[in-house]
Amino acid sequence: MKKRVITACVCLAVVGSLGVFAGCSEQSSPASPSASAAEGAPALQPADHDGKFERGGSSMCYGCHGNGSLANPQLTGATIIPEDHYADGSYDSKALDPARDQCLTCHPVS
Repeated sequence: MKKRVITACVCLAVVGSLGVFAGCSEQSSPASPSASAAEGAPALQPADHDGKFERGGSSMCYGCHGNGSLANPQLTGATIIPEDHYADGSYDSKALDPARDQCLTCHPVS
């Protein structure tokens, strides 16, 4: 009987310690890159976006963060491109203002 109690206690301790280690492995959310940007400054892109602009230009950014026919933003959970970044300052244009076309100018990868 004593062996069973000890075995049960050891098992519970192991299971409990797994929760502690699992909590340590969490990473910060890539959906909140502005956390590392200075207050009032444009948000930085998360590290996993490195090279995306070079591969596809602003259309690569717009594909997830822009206003599409079904949703704004097109990818659920993506940061919405502000309305003042669109041609004529309106989401309805569904086109970026040419002055805002170079996303990396203000939003470098962190």
